[in-house]
Amino acid sequence: MGQVRCAACQWLLEISAWNDPQGTYCRGCGQISRVTVFPAINRVNQAPELEAVQEDNEASCFYHPNTRAVLPCDECGRFLCHTCDCPLDGRHLCPNCLHVGASTKKILEFDNHRVMHDSIALSIATVPFFVWPFTVLTFITAPVAVYYGLRHWKSPLGILPRSKVRFVLAILFGVVLSLAWGAFAFSLLSLQRTP
Repeated sequence: MGQVRCAACQWLLEISAWNDPQGTYCRGCGQISRVTVFPAINRVNQAPELEAVQEDNEASCFYHPNTRAVLPCDECGRFLCHTCDCPLDGRHLCPNCLHVGASTKKILEFDNHRVMHDSIALSIATVPFFVWPFTVLTFITAPVAVYYGLRHWKSPLGILPRSKVRFVLAILFGVVLSLAWGAFAFSLLSLQRTP
């Protein structure tokens, strides 16, 4: 069973004082203590017990030499105890292989970060249009937004579910701007040709 002590004097507070909205006086120092405790404080630890190596021919954990190994790492083959086993998508990895796989992105199940390609495409298409000095650059950014939107159409959107609305808007806006620039260029050319 868990214990809770007074923050001022470290006196052991009674269970009746836990989760009392009014608080209770500490018997050690007399200050009012308000204690909020989750039910997990009384839960018995369900972790498997670590067994010590009994004989010389038993495999021990690579990280804990006095603890009996229960399985090998699927990546490097090191023997692991229950504590060092990192199960991931049906595989068992040691902490080192898990760290290396996450940092080098060899483990595809990890998402360290996500690039929001849909937001980037929409920004490429719209921001230069609404910012005055860069409005002229839309003849470049509009086709780039269309290309970028189509190029990353199947890229993962985000950890939380997102729709492809930003891609659609970026592509449509880019196409409309490209057509507008094309019509503008065509009208300039036709004006130059007419006497």
